[in-house]
Amino acid sequence: MCSWRTRFGVVILACAATLLVCSPTADAGKRPRNSWQSLLGVVSTPVPIKLGEYGKGYLYGSPGKYYFISYGCVFYPMDRSDILEAYAYLHPKRVARPYQAPSSSASVPATSSTTSITPAPTPTTPPAQAAPPMIGCAGACFPSGPASLPTVGRYRPYDGYGSPGSSPYQSAADPFGGYLSGGADVINSQGSFMVSQQEASLIAEYGRQARLETRRRQFDEWLYERAHRPTLEDEREISQQRELRRSRDDAPVTEIWSGKSLNSLLVDLQKLDGKDSALPEIELEADLLEQINVTTGTSGGHVGLLRDGGRLIWPIALRITVVQEDRQQLEGLAIEAVRQVTGGRLDAATLRELARSVTKLQKRLAKSAEQLPPGQYIEAKRFLNDLDGALTVLHQPDARQYFDGNYVAKGETVAELVRHMAKHGLRFAPAVLGDEDAYVTLHGALAACDVRAQLAADR
Repeated sequence: MCSWRTRFGVVILACAATLLVCSPTADAGKRPRNSWQSLLGVVSTPVPIKLGEYGKGYLYGSPGKYYFISYGCVFYPMDRSDILEAYAYLHPKRVARPYQAPSSSASVPATSSTTSITPAPTPTTPPAQAAPPMIGCAGACFPSGPASLPTVGRYRPYDGYGSPGSSPYQSAADPFGGYLSGGADVINSQGSFMVSQQEASLIAEYGRQARLETRRRQFDEWLYERAHRPTLEDEREISQQRELRRSRDDAPVTEIWSGKSLNSLLVDLQKLDGKDSALPEIELEADLLEQINVTTGTSGGHVGLLRDGGRLIWPIALRITVVQEDRQQLEGLAIEAVRQVTGGRLDAATLRELARSVTKLQKRLAKSAEQLPPGQYIEAKRFLNDLDGALTVLHQPDARQYFDGNYVAKGETVAELVRHMAKHGLRFAPAVLGDEDAYVTLHGALAACDVRAQLAADR
């Protein structure tokens, strides 16, 4: 009694003999001596299969040397029956299953044809020469022998059971494939994360270096600007030089009358005095300085209107708008105030009454402003402002020195005047009505002295 393996082997041998007989003569020299050894072709990539003796595993090898690889990575050499069984497993539609007889006692001779033959479909395009008849257990009579199996009809060995071009191994189960694939994905993800992290760190470092470079350039720019930008002291000196040049060369009359130009020249002459050479000796007229008003600069006013003992020279506008009694009352209070200051004690009631009278005249002048010519109104307004400034000086503790000869302009020459003004800390005050010509004359003398002193200092 033969087992099914024996019968299956006999069938396989019969099929192999059929293939040898049906192969064309032209390809006989190209076929291996044992065609079953090259039946599976070159298997460079392990292919999942299932054999009855070994179970599930992988097929690997080349013609003449095939191996079955178990899941435990054990290699088993495959003999002829194993190769034929693997071929039947990979191409079930090409090789029919052996016919199982009802009685197991019947023996099957080697030449008996008890195999169910499943003919292969004919190709869509007929070959150039007529193909031999399709005989044998697999119906595989191929012009090029077993090596040309992948090119016969639409049943290509690696096209699977579906559409042409698909692989029969895509759905094969692999117990280690999921684990290894997942591990590879984790490693790839970790590597990508580390690369991205390093790239981010590198970009952040580039940004930090760029910020440092920007700060360094900002600091260099600040140093450059600080080295070339004029300081406040430089600006003040430049402003003083412009003001001095204006006061000396082309001073407006109004600035001369206000004392601004005279003070600019006075400050410059005080700087030049005491250097390598003394100031030039330019004589002044005897009565010139009697019409020049001075101030210490602390009170904001001067006593130019009261220097004649308190007697006032009234402008035309006030003579018209103010009655004679009010003018006489105000002038009497001014004379009494000067007398008290010269005596060393000023009565507060007298000073208060004098301030009230000045305020009364300012209100009366404002009411009659529309009836007066502009020149007369300005002259009267200036007179009252100078009188109000004189009252401010009378409140000062050193008001007496304005009348005893200390706080006055003294000197026979410009150099003596400059030294006297520097000794007592005096400055020129604005001119009062009638002193304008004296101020213009003094300005010319101071300007000439400054020019000559500058030339002497530059030598």
